[in-house]
Amino acid sequence: MNKKDKAALAKQLLSAPPTKVYIYVDGCTTYRMLIIYRGEGLFYAENDHCLILEKFSAREAKVSLEGTEQWLDGEPVADKALLARNLKDFYKRSYKDDLNII
Repeated sequence: MNKKDKAALAKQLLSAPPTKVYIYVDGCTTYRMLIIYRGEGLFYAENDHCLILEKFSAREAKVSLEGTEQWLDGEPVADKALLARNLKDFYKRSYKDDLNII
């Protein structure tokens, strides 16, 4: 999937209701998460910053953060360790499984 298609999907998921995507609010930050592509992709958003992680397996509950140096909007991911913690936390809340980051 190219970057333009990813951005269009992310825009659609950002406006999706809570019945379609998992939404968590912590202070002034809104987090969203959803397994996409029939379990082969993971959508994650912090406010308006989005990632579509394609190196993901729902069956094995694992994801690779390779290539996540920047959000879809082009801004750099400031803290990859925080991103990994958030992915694990919100994945556990959403899908009741421990997410392995490789």
